[in-house]
Amino acid sequence: MIHMSIQKNNQDVLTQEIIKKKFGIKTKLIGTILPIVTIIIITILLVISNTSKKVILEADTNLLVSETERYEKQIESDINELLASLKSVQNTLNNVSFSSEKEALEYLKTTPALHPFAPNGVYVGDNNGHYIDGSGWVPDSDYVVTERDWYKEGLTHEEPTLGKTYIDSDTGEYVISASALLKNNGSKKAVMSADIFLKDITDAISSAQIMGKGYAFLVDTSLNQIIAHKDTDKLATALNDNGTFYQEIETYISSNNSNVITLRDGKSDIMVNSVKVEHTPWILVTCIDKSILLENISNLTKTYIIVCIIILLVVIILIERIIQMIINPIHIITGVIQNTTNGDFSSQLQVKGHDEVSVISSHMNHFIQVMQRLIKEIIESSSSMLKQAQNSDTLSEELLNLSETQFNSMEHLHTTVNELTGSINDIAESATSLATVASSTKEHGNIANNKIQTTVEIASKGYEDMNKAQQSMEHIQNSITSLNETVNEVGNSTKEINKIVDLIGDIASQTNLLSLNAAIEAARAGESGRGFAVVAEEIGQLAQTSAEAVGNISALIHTINQKMEQTIQQTALSVDEITSSSIKIEDACTTFHEIYENINQTEALMSDIFKEIARVDDVATNMAAVTEEQSASAEVIVNTSEDLTEQSKLLTKHSEQVATDSKQLADTAHQLEKHMQYFKL
Repeated sequence: MIHMSIQKNNQDVLTQEIIKKKFGIKTKLIGTILPIVTIIIITILLVISNTSKKVILEADTNLLVSETERYEKQIESDINELLASLKSVQNTLNNVSFSSEKEALEYLKTTPALHPFAPNGVYVGDNNGHYIDGSGWVPDSDYVVTERDWYKEGLTHEEPTLGKTYIDSDTGEYVISASALLKNNGSKKAVMSADIFLKDITDAISSAQIMGKGYAFLVDTSLNQIIAHKDTDKLATALNDNGTFYQEIETYISSNNSNVITLRDGKSDIMVNSVKVEHTPWILVTCIDKSILLENISNLTKTYIIVCIIILLVVIILIERIIQMIINPIHIITGVIQNTTNGDFSSQLQVKGHDEVSVISSHMNHFIQVMQRLIKEIIESSSSMLKQAQNSDTLSEELLNLSETQFNSMEHLHTTVNELTGSINDIAESATSLATVASSTKEHGNIANNKIQTTVEIASKGYEDMNKAQQSMEHIQNSITSLNETVNEVGNSTKEINKIVDLIGDIASQTNLLSLNAAIEAARAGESGRGFAVVAEEIGQLAQTSAEAVGNISALIHTINQKMEQTIQQTALSVDEITSSSIKIEDACTTFHEIYENINQTEALMSDIFKEIARVDDVATNMAAVTEEQSASAEVIVNTSEDLTEQSKLLTKHSEQVATDSKQLADTAHQLEKHMQYFKL
């Protein structure tokens, strides 16, 4: 029954171990490390993503500025080229003395070919009302030269300069005049001018694709109008007439801010940049939807996420493999410990290396060897006790048979005495036979008593051995507890070493600073400090080497700390397992104590039986004497025979008790042997 209880307890423990394996060291380590690694990778991803977003936006901002400046430089280049052509015409008109107005007209007729922006060429007018036009155009009679804007503007410009933009009544296109004052000839004030058609410029700006998907438009500040835009509905309109977005652009232009800004246009964020076109009243504005720029960032972020997922998977696999390599020896030790809890002490651990696992394996092997020796001795003792119990059972049965025989003889003697018809010789022979049986019974009682004494001594020795086993287990438990404390002390020592390494790192940093100061002082000393500079350089290299060594030592100590944490956990598990084994040995010791008490009680009963046998021997002796003297009194013989009958009945009763106790002892010894078969050596 006890054996079945032990098996049931072992099954319960095995079930608990299976449950624990689901949440074992490997699962705990992965469950701890994996979230940390995941958080680190996600943090790195967020940092890289935000940094990339800032870098890309900054690069796109610079590209937008570059695109704006490129279109502005293109317009400026065309205008400068045109103004340079007009300057050459001005120089010709100022420096060449034409003999007649006709000769001057012939020259002006060559100017339409100067630049495609001025297809009508140059025309000249003076304060006397004279007007000549290289295109051959002849004004109406009511055309007053001095009242024209181009003439008024030209009076204030010594070099060809652009005036105000206007819409040509014939073509409906934007035109701007470039005029300049010619050299005065007495009271005559002549001004040259050319009409510049802006179609090519406005078409180029309207069709411009800024950074591939953006757009540009041109604002004339003199008219406060949009003169070039991809949306023709916005041409010739003021900025503040086109909604909040263009009103904010007008404010932005008025602030003379050349930086890129972001404005809201409906549901979109638009990046805007502007630049003034030199030598013109125009402002070039470029726009691009910010979401277009963020598309590249979104694609890059997706790439980062995929890469991080791949890295995370690789890290998970590496962590799982490394942890598996570390805990494999622990699994082997755990398997051996489980076998020992199931009574199997035949396993031995392989001791490899000199780490904590090898120390535990060595101590575990020693524990198994001690238990094998103790269990073997207990098995041998239980087998011996079983044999002795069986012998005692046999002797008790013989004693019972003898006592029954004696009882029957006493009844027969009593009958013989009552009848008084027997022969005195028969009574004497019966008395002699009774004395012989009593003597034999006494001898058998002595033998049984000696066997019981031997059984008591063996049981006492078994009890002492179990106490020694318990003490050995307590010693092992104290040793493993001491090992756990030592491991903790080593962990604390590594922390102290870490502090010392940090101090060495600080000293190395200070030494490096001192070497830099020494190098600076040596440089100031010039030629005389050259040797000191060499020494300072060597000290700096030494400090650098020390700093690198400190970094390596810190990494090694960090690894050692991780190993120490794992060792502490494994040592704690070993303490728990050894404590469980100690409890089971205490239970076995208690069982032996009960066996010892039962045997002591049996010894006391056998002592009583021996006393009764001695009394029977005395009675038999007395009976022989009475037989010799039976002629003295028949009544005395009758009384004596009655006494003998009662004593025989009592002897039979005690013999039955001895037989029962012997059988119980045999059953106990057999049960002990059966329990010891639970252990496997």
